[in-house]
Amino acid sequence: MGLIEILWTATGIMVPLLLGTAWAMLGLTPPEFLIARGCVCVAAAIFIGTALIWIVLLDWQPGVRIFVAASVGAISLIVFSESFRLINIREQRVLSQASAVIDKRLEKREKLQQFYIEAGALLDTPVAKTISDQDFKTYSDMIDAWATQTANWIGENLGAAARAKFLDRSSAPFLMYNAAANEKHNNIINALTAFRKNLSTLIETSAWDKS
Repeated sequence: MGLIEILWTATGIMVPLLLGTAWAMLGLTPPEFLIARGCVCVAAAIFIGTALIWIVLLDWQPGVRIFVAASVGAISLIVFSESFRLINIREQRVLSQASAVIDKRLEKREKLQQFYIEAGALLDTPVAKTISDQDFKTYSDMIDAWATQTANWIGENLGAAARAKFLDRSSAPFLMYNAAANEKHNNIINALTAFRKNLSTLIETSAWDKS
């Protein structure tokens, strides 16, 4: 077996193997686009290199060699350019899908941030130690309404697990605040502090989101 036969045999094995590897890389989660492109580049280099050596060593008329070279060049251009095009299409599709997921999470995160700001505003609401029972009830009802609205939105948009996380106060320390108007106000401050911390967790991670 001569040199050309050996080269074409090796090329016939390696090029399909490399192109198959490139295709397999596109099927991974997430796809390995860099490796896929590298496989196509190596396959193209092997095929073109072998074809070039073969054409140079051909003992044919110049016109025939030119025709063969043009044919081989056209075949390699079609095969490898289409391979790169398929990789680019796959990459664009993945990026487009990722952008849609990011945008969806961004909208939810902005709403959670709004709740976080509202909780801070409620914490900063001044409550005088001489506040009347009726006024304090109005204040307490406002806190309850905010907590209920926030929990319901989280449950509808992020799921039951996220809602439970928001309402979870089991790990929150109970502190005594000098600024508290009374014992109930102190409980409200502790609750809002815990809710705000839980909102921060939901803002920073999607681990509690429903799938």
